[in-house]
Formats: sequence, structure tokens, C-alpha cells
Amino acid sequence: MKLKTLKLYNFRSYQGEIIIPFDDLTTLVGRNDVGKSSILDALGIFFEHPLCKFEQADRCVSSEDCSKVRIGCIFNDLPSELIIDANAKTRLADEFLLNEDNDLEIHKIFKGTTKASIDVVAIAKHPTAENAKDLLLKKKP
Repeated sequence: MKLKTLKLYNFRSYQGEIIIPFDDLTTLVGRNDVGKSSILDALGIFFEHPLCKFEQADRCVSSEDCSKVRIGCIFNDLPSELIIDANAKTRLADEFLLNEDNDLEIHKIFKGTTKASIDVVAIAKHPTAENAKDLLLKKKP
């Protein structure tokens, strides 16, 4: 599995959404204070490196929507099968976990004012049925 793309939304100096593609060899080149280290820090936060923790100062202060910060990673070259239990094999496509490009796309969304307010979501194409759109919203009678 390889990192294909990093998506940042309102992270530090990156206002709005910015998409950073990765190849087999990717270099970050630029003047001081243009955000090279921010890209590496975002990856550290996403992969939960012990030295990289999300802090309130990581929010883009120049954005109108600074209440929500998103770090997303898109992966390609995925394994053909995964073992999800002791001997239950499956494929990411069979679990409807792939996006429209058949890549695995995971986003971590930091919202609110606390560090613990994190959502982890998979951006995936999923089958839909016209009469079942509100199925997950239904309550037991």
C-alpha cells in the first residue's frame, strides 16, 4: 500500500482544501515558512506519530471555517486480500471501502475546540437503493 495523495483542509497555513500528490520519489522544496514542515507534521498527525499531536494552533486562522480541520490520505497499490478475523478473508472493494478511483481514502476530521473531537471517515462509493436512503436513520418501533 502506497500513499498516493495527501489532502489538507484548513491546516496551519493551508486555507481551504489543498491536494498534494505523491510519486515514487517526492521532494518538498520551497522558501522558509511556506509549509514544507506542515506537510510532514500533517502526515505525522494522521499516522499518530508520538511526537506529532494535533493542537488548536494547527487550525488555519485565516479561514472563515477554522472550526474544522481535515487531514486525508489516499492510498493505492492495495493488497488483493485482507484477513479481518482469524481466518475470514475479504477485499476492500467487497467491503465498499474504496473511492471512485478504487483507492482507499481515509480522512481524520478535527472539529470543535477539544483535541479529542476527532472523526475518522472513509470516503467510499457505496451502493444505494432509492427506497433505502434513510435506512440508517430509522428507529425501532
